[in-house]
Amino acid sequence: PCSGLASCPGCVPLPLWPYTLYCRLLVLCVAPLRLWAQETGPVQAFCNDRDVEDSVDLALVTFNKKLQYGHQFALYRILSAFKAHNESGTSFTTNFEAKESDCVVGVDKVWKDCEYQPNDKKPLQCNATVQKSNLEGKQEVIFQCVPSVEPKVVAERGPCLGCPENIDIDSEDVKGPLMYSLVKFNAEDDSEFHFVVNEIGSATRQVVAGLRYDLQFEMVKSNCSKTDFKELTDECHPVHENKEFAFCNSTVFVAPWRHEEPETHINCKPGRLVTSFVRRRPPGWSPLRSMQAIVIPPTQTAVPTLASPEAKEESSEESKEKNSPPPSPAETQAEDPHATLVPLIAEPEKPFHCPSKPWKVSPPKTIAAPQQISKPAPEEGDFSDLDLL
Repeated sequence: PCSGLASCPGCVPLPLWPYTLYCRLLVLCVAPLRLWAQETGPVQAFCNDRDVEDSVDLALVTFNKKLQYGHQFALYRILSAFKAHNESGTSFTTNFEAKESDCVVGVDKVWKDCEYQPNDKKPLQCNATVQKSNLEGKQEVIFQCVPSVEPKVVAERGPCLGCPENIDIDSEDVKGPLMYSLVKFNAEDDSEFHFVVNEIGSATRQVVAGLRYDLQFEMVKSNCSKTDFKELTDECHPVHENKEFAFCNSTVFVAPWRHEEPETHINCKPGRLVTSFVRRRPPGWSPLRSMQAIVIPPTQTAVPTLASPEAKEESSEESKEKNSPPPSPAETQAEDPHATLVPLIAEPEKPFHCPSKPWKVSPPKTIAAPQQISKPAPEEGDFSDLDLL
């Protein structure tokens, strides 16, 4: 054998390019196989795919077999699905909803042969991973179903109809009852000057035979004398010297439909209003401004009139036009050939058909009719309803 070209002058060197070409071809053939054998990441799959539905079926069958009591669960709809390939096979990860069926646990039935229970329970939220091996008949199922949490019922205090409710002392609703209280106080008081509102403590409103307003407020002597001013005006304001205060509780009954002045009861004592918290009037606020009388407009009743035959025909034609259905596109095109028909836009399909359509339609809830109890026939000699006439 030739050990080298230098020691063997008569040997002819063989070319190396066939071996180089063989190695390159071998690398090109083996590389795709190695890439195919590597694990690929999960990709989204169609919810109506046959393999996805088979994996959900296997997960539900396995889940129902592990139940010890109650009813089996049937598929409601598939929410999402993902598929991944690896060296051992293909895995399907699905998220679906299942509803309680009418098949009892332990019977020789699968969920596909069952119907939904006619109840309002929310479906189970299930996550399942099914690993299908390349070997025949080898499958692994991992699932987790969590019942939907019902919203927590929080006890709330219902409104008390007919009870007094607090109202904002700065609202327009207070100005009317407060004005009536001021007018009554100034008319009955022996002071030489009018009093104006200084502070408002509280105001409530209650629905009775009308509206009842209960007010607590403080008044102060104004610069308007009763000899110069017969009633309060915007020129009346509290005096800065020799102040006199009075705190009052007033009740005003308002019934607008009577078309009468509100019934006002007021009780005042000299001194300041003592409350834990008193809100001051905003600048420029006065019950004399934006005072609106509480008046209910009289109801108008329709007076029937004799219509002429022509008016009756027109009204009948109008009623026919209102009751007639709208014309179809074909009729519109026939009447007006230049009319442009707008095509109806179909609802776009959901990507990957997720979530899928419900597997079955839930049965409607049936309410049993009340049983009618027949009254026994009266015996001879007994009283009947006719004897009372």
